[in-house]
Amino acid sequence: MNRMQMTNTIAAAGGVTKKVAEQQLSALLEGIKSSLAAGEAVTVTDNFTLFVDTRAARIGRNPKTGAPVDIPAKRVIKFKPYKHFRDAVA
Repeated sequence: MNRMQMTNTIAAAGGVTKKVAEQQLSALLEGIKSSLAAGEAVTVTDNFTLFVDTRAARIGRNPKTGAPVDIPAKRVIKFKPYKHFRDAVA
């Protein structure tokens, strides 16, 4: 599902115009982004949780030469679905 399809779904479900649905979607995404940037977890109750985790620094290998390469630590976003989300895909 792309952004336009999400906007259309919000507009149809909420009985609002596509312009209002786009504003709502933008506000939602901006709120999620700012919370994650602050290191806070975002939980949509009974659906899923998004949270920031730190991936440790490690040593990798250049696949072409085999030479060791330092890979720095970094923050990553992780998604943890609740059971009914996982069951819907299975």
